[in-house]
Amino acid sequence: MKQAAKKRPVEEEPAGLQLVDSMTDEENTIVQVGRTVLTVMSRIGEFLTVARTIEVKAKTQLTMARSLRVPTDSTSDEMMQRFVLGCSDGIKEAEAHWSICQAISRFHRMMTGARGRAVDALEEARRIGNNLHNEYTRAEQRRVQEENDRRRREEEERARQQREREAADAEEQALRAEAASAKLSDRETVFVEEVFGGRNAALAAKIAGYKNPADAGARLLATPKIEKALAGKREAENIRRQSVARQQQPLDVQHEEARPDIVRAAGAKDRTTKSAELLDENALIAAIIQGGHGIPWDILTVKPAKLNEYARSMGALINKWPGVRYKEETGVTR
Repeated sequence: MKQAAKKRPVEEEPAGLQLVDSMTDEENTIVQVGRTVLTVMSRIGEFLTVARTIEVKAKTQLTMARSLRVPTDSTSDEMMQRFVLGCSDGIKEAEAHWSICQAISRFHRMMTGARGRAVDALEEARRIGNNLHNEYTRAEQRRVQEENDRRRREEEERARQQREREAADAEEQALRAEAASAKLSDRETVFVEEVFGGRNAALAAKIAGYKNPADAGARLLATPKIEKALAGKREAENIRRQSVARQQQPLDVQHEEARPDIVRAAGAKDRTTKSAELLDENALIAAIIQGGHGIPWDILTVKPAKLNEYARSMGALINKWPGVRYKEETGVTR
């Protein structure tokens, strides 16, 4: 690549990658890293050709390694060590050739960081707007609920008053039905009350004070004014029974529903997302360990880097930890 670069004429600075005084230090750094990335991308064919050569060489080394056996003497072991060192040199060569990945990664982090500042600001602005919209929506829904409750109470009160008027009218009708019969004597009135109350005619006549109650009872029942008085009593009872039944029925009120004053902006709709906010990580972990809350264990994650850190400091003592085994790997190096 270096030889090919020497033969290539000097290229002009890629458009849009010049340093500008008005740029911030971070923006100028992005430009500088971008230059490196564009330089490689402009010669990507040559770059991949070299990369393929390195890869073929690496796979050849791997094929050779798979056919190796344990050394039988110091000479063969020395050759094995030189083979390992050659692999290490190959790793360095591959990493050096692909070092552009670090520049690309850095470029990506810086670009996404710059993007994130704009996105974060807009997300915060959107959150504020959503909170204000939701606050208005909830207030409007409360207002509508209170208004509908007020309307329902008013309709129920009107219905109760109407029912009371109907009950009073029914009682008045019952009284008129009872008073519709001809004028009865005191003994006839007692007789009618007793018969209507369920007593037989003879006993009713006896209670009313008639002599020869059996004959008097039969004669009174056949008297038109007694028949009319009993009919009036039955009609009055029926009126009162129907009135009580109506009074016991639940109030069925209808009222015009108030509607919330919420208008959707063009292209806007409400969408509810559900998530959990972690307030105290240690408290959550302690609750999972203690049990009794039904919290699943799959929300916990072991950090391998932290586990390796403890392994380096504790050594084989880490084997006392359930589910962990201490490992040591020794390799040839320069």
